[in-house]
Amino acid sequence: MEQLREHKLRVIAAVAVVGFGLLQGARLLDGGSGPYSQDEFALYGLLVDGLTFLTVALLSYFAKIERPDTLFVVGVSATVAYVLLAMVGPVSVPWMLAKQTCAGISWATNILCWMYVFTCYRPRIALLMIALGYAVDAAIQPLLGDLGTVPLVFVPVYLLSVFLLWLCLRKSDAVAAAMHEPSIPKTTLQEAFSRTRRAIVATFAFSFVCGFVVESDALLAGALYSQTVLTAWMCLGVAVVMVLLLSLFRVRKVNMDYISPVAAICIATVLALRYFGVGDVAFSGGLMTATLISFYVFLWLMFVSEAFERTLPAFFLLGLALAVARLSVACGRFSALVASSVMPLDETAIIVAMMWALVITVSGVFIAQRSYVAKLGRRAYDVAEGERGGTGLAAMAGQESEGGVSGDAAALGSAMAAGTDAGLLDASAQERALERLMAEGGLSARESDILRDFATGRTARYIADWYLISEHTVKTHLRRAYAKLDVHSRQELLDRMDEIVAEEYRQQAMRRHGL
Repeated sequence: MEQLREHKLRVIAAVAVVGFGLLQGARLLDGGSGPYSQDEFALYGLLVDGLTFLTVALLSYFAKIERPDTLFVVGVSATVAYVLLAMVGPVSVPWMLAKQTCAGISWATNILCWMYVFTCYRPRIALLMIALGYAVDAAIQPLLGDLGTVPLVFVPVYLLSVFLLWLCLRKSDAVAAAMHEPSIPKTTLQEAFSRTRRAIVATFAFSFVCGFVVESDALLAGALYSQTVLTAWMCLGVAVVMVLLLSLFRVRKVNMDYISPVAAICIATVLALRYFGVGDVAFSGGLMTATLISFYVFLWLMFVSEAFERTLPAFFLLGLALAVARLSVACGRFSALVASSVMPLDETAIIVAMMWALVITVSGVFIAQRSYVAKLGRRAYDVAEGERGGTGLAAMAGQESEGGVSGDAAALGSAMAAGTDAGLLDASAQERALERLMAEGGLSARESDILRDFATGRTARYIADWYLISEHTVKTHLRRAYAKLDVHSRQELLDRMDEIVAEEYRQQAMRRHGL
């Protein structure tokens, strides 16, 4: 039985690799939309693509969307509409806008659904699956050869990838259950978000530079190299190296602080080759595009492992990163169009400007990293700082407000520390009052745990690291608990608890006096 289950897991993983590769390969085959398409309204479609990623990321952050069911339905609907519109052919401007809108929504939602599939696997397996999918993606165009240039050839590849996605989503819960393992984060959540911010800054700069150069080449020399067989071969070479490294070293996590400088060096090398006239535009342009695509794959690797390790919202981090990537490519291409309308484009000036953009970006990322390390050294971050001054509500007395803990909790701690002799309330009575309130309010187990820990003096940051969730999720649970208890602030909660304990004391006093 165990061998049968292992066999099924391998088959599902293989289907996921092929399906993901087909989706990305179809994107490269599709000349009518995407980051590098020269379609008249491609920039509008790219804008829709980026805004779709951003919208889903925000919905995930605010816990409005946690499963891929709705996204998949939206993606399938947009896919069918896009294919039908593409097959009909250009009719009018509204038709072209509708086509690009469907394309943007379709590509974005399908990619995010694949993100959900990969987060069901353990990071070491998921990273290798993504790299293998990248190899499948890059191999499609060379395998098709001249057939890859035929209009609408991407349609059957695209539809097959959507069907395989449906199969994988049906099995995702079973895969997640089989792959579940306790995972303790090796870094704090704050450090993870700091690293994410640096990765997003690098993503913006690299995407902008590549978008600007791609559009400039199209305007100056009519060069269209981003979706060619040469570029695909370059991507395939990177994918093979990536698979070998992941297999040999059994990597569980990717740190973009090392990948970003390498990507910057590669793009700068491409610009230098162009400045010195080494190779033609197709070669240098294809190398630059392959570098950017590979950088995006590393983003996948980073965020899939981070989401699994910390049980973060599956669509949040990658949705945010890909939104920045799509919008910055669109911004770079649009900037080139604007620049060409204002002044004649000069290749040397473009190379110098893009070099400066890379230097500024890498310098900024390095400064941000060193600043964060220095901050950690000064603060000597301790994940158990909420318990250093003692445990229980009394530990809150005199603590500075942090992570959403206000002076109300400190006041409660002072009251608890003072004791009942001064007419105040003891800790055990307060805890009984809190338990009674939570039972009457019908709080969920997680809401009760978080409210109880928050009341004992632990910070939101400590609770987030303990339960392997984000601080935002902790605060969302607290808000929901407040709503169920019909209180609007911590002070109202403390007043309710005081009333319950005072009533308990009155009843005890009456029993002692036989009343």
